[in-house]
Amino acid sequence: MGDFGIPKPGYQKAFDIWNSFPGEKHHVIGNHEMDGGTSKERAIEYRNMSSSYYSFDKKGFHFIVLDGNDKKDSNAKGYQQFIGQSNLPG
Repeated sequence: MGDFGIPKPGYQKAFDIWNSFPGEKHHVIGNHEMDGGTSKERAIEYRNMSSSYYSFDKKGFHFIVLDGNDKKDSNAKGYQQFIGQSNLPG
């Protein structure tokens, strides 16, 4: 669902709990992952993700994880809330 936390000491306990879960888990980048000046690239790296959007298959279902943090236009201010061309396979 995103908005899990940023790579700062105050969030480390939540990340430690998440990382200790032995089962399959998937991160989703939300708009608050970039709070406090964190770049999207740093948020992705901290979660060991290869991309902010991806898909996977599980038990006959195809899951698609999108990144809704694209700018709709260059004048957009505040949190980005758009799924743009960057989420399309290239």
